[in-house]
Amino acid sequence: KKASDYLFVASRFDKENLHTAARALDGEKLDRYITRLCAREIGITEKKGGGKLKKCFLSAVTPEGIKVHYDTVVSLAERIIVINDEFSCVAPLIVGSFCSYALKNGLDVIACFCPLFPEEKIEHIFIPKLSLCIFSSNQYHSAPKEFGRQIHGARFLDTKILALKRESIDFNKKAKSELIDEAVKKLKTAKLIHDEMENYYIGAINFDEVEKIRKETVLKIFALN
Repeated sequence: KKASDYLFVASRFDKENLHTAARALDGEKLDRYITRLCAREIGITEKKGGGKLKKCFLSAVTPEGIKVHYDTVVSLAERIIVINDEFSCVAPLIVGSFCSYALKNGLDVIACFCPLFPEEKIEHIFIPKLSLCIFSSNQYHSAPKEFGRQIHGARFLDTKILALKRESIDFNKKAKSELIDEAVKKLKTAKLIHDEMENYYIGAINFDEVEKIRKETVLKIFALN
């Protein structure tokens, strides 16, 4: 519960920086780029709609720190487009728009959400049919150099506006980082307690009975369907 509280507050600091960056965003320039990117990578098909969306996570805050499954990116995509985005302002707009465009053109999409905003922010997407991944890169999940082609989000932001808010931005980034570190510490403590409890439970569990109940439950589920 404490770890969850820390992560929630961390997301508030992150959102404040997002709002600051949004005020510096050149929306028209970004929209034009997104249109060109979608046309180049997907084009226009005769099929309208019908694409299926699968939601998941590519990264997580864990007792061992922030974990990112870079191996999944390499295994699912032959082509990777990286969006370097310090403020997580530009990348979600590119990724979200590309995701919608792909679905409208009948392509299935795997959307990977941000652990701090699991209901609203898509960080990375995979288009299996195109063997394509669009990967958002920042201090928490920095893309390896071998991922290839990169888009720099800063090109769509007014650096003068950001410079005026640099002190506030840096404070929010530091606060967010420290809160995530504290969440990791709490998760690590909870994991140690869980492992100690599990040592007692494992020796006391009748696994044959558990398996029997599992099979009975599966049969009931199939009977209902």
